Amino acid sequence: MDPIFFESRDEFRDWLEAHHDTAEELWVGYYKVDAEHSGIGYGESVQEALCFGWIDGQIKGIDGETYTRRFTPRRPDSKWSKANKERVEAMIEAGKMTPTGMELVEAAKESGEWDKAYRLAEDHEIPAELEAALRENETA
Repeated sequence: MDPIFFESRDEFRDWLEAHHDTAEELWVGYYKVDAEHSGIGYGESVQEALCFGWIDGQIKGIDGETYTRRFTPRRPDSKWSKANKERVEAMIEAGKMTPTGMELVEAAKESGEWDKAYRLAEDHEIPAELEAALRENETA
């Protein structure tokens, strides 16, 4: 695992254009907020990856200032999160999706996976009755 530290989303997009259909994985390096250097951010990298049919996954720390995240081509039967659906919709609107990325979106729509998109834990709301009951119970 030798991460590549991209300075910008354009540089990452150039890599994806050249390698999205031949590479099996890519470890993207990121600088933490308080690091001396800066580069592409997580949100930008995920948006660009989705345009080419790729998805982020495993995260590994490198040192006190950097970490890396693994990107791979998305499997046609993979699950879609609501956040990634929203990212894709924004990239479609911006005219940035590639044919490869759109093929996976269309496949997900045809299989029903697009409509089954799950919400991340932080997107869920606790029903008011449950929240009130939890607040009343000291051990909860």
